[in-house]
Amino acid sequence: MRNFAVLTVLGFVLSTAPCWAETMDAMFGNTVTVTHPDGAVDRYYFEPDGSFVERAANGESVSGRWTRRAGEVCLSVAEREDCAALPDDKAAGDAWVMETGGGSLAIAIVPGRG
Repeated sequence: MRNFAVLTVLGFVLSTAPCWAETMDAMFGNTVTVTHPDGAVDRYYFEPDGSFVERAANGESVSGRWTRRAGEVCLSVAEREDCAALPDDKAAGDAWVMETGGGSLAIAIVPGRG
């Protein structure tokens, strides 16, 4: 399922650094975009209550839960969960590139809900 693969990738986006919570907090009320090598853009909307919604480029929508655990952010959808580190210095308006086995992903925290 591509959506869950994206969640895994976004999990990377989501460090064990002391300030990592600031990056997570910057995601609330904003849109986190993940742009794939083929140009497809998935959008994530995180809420302080631990919920999130992913709107995939193909129009599908997935709801899940996120939690902070042992310095990581874990994304859960149905019975699947992936945990990973989050850069500690990101704010609304910031963007970065993450390398994966499938190519580069462009990740951004876009101000507002789009």
